[in-house]
Amino acid sequence: MPKKNQIKIDISRLDIVEILPKTQIINNFPELNNIDAKIKYNIQLNPLYNFDSNIIKIELGVLIEWEDKGQDLRIGEFAYDFIYEYDKLSDITDPNGNITPEIFLTCSNISYSTLRGIIHAKSATTCLEKALLPIVTGSELMQGLYNT
Repeated sequence: MPKKNQIKIDISRLDIVEILPKTQIINNFPELNNIDAKIKYNIQLNPLYNFDSNIIKIELGVLIEWEDKGQDLRIGEFAYDFIYEYDKLSDITDPNGNITPEIFLTCSNISYSTLRGIIHAKSATTCLEKALLPIVTGSELMQGLYNT
């Protein structure tokens, strides 16, 4: 149940306008296909916004490493910017001018889910094809850094 005076977002006013790849690296070593190693994920998220243009930007990066015999081997690195537009961003601010955090949670969840799909598609037939990103909540993402 929403709290009284809680600002609610209207998802119909949110559009994803651009997905920009910044880094897409897969170190595909054939010998890694048979290694049964622990996969480690380092996920970083940075939310930004621009009131004047009604833009929300989610910078999202994922580092994928295998831990084998006490050493970490970097096998994948992805970084993307997700650009959203919210019709009248000023409508979801409190009297102090702060944007409701729910919009960042929503955009973070959409961005992460989309990036999971992108990585899964790009890693087909590579040593990363069985490495599925963990399910992470928007709240965990908003903390800025998630490690497994």
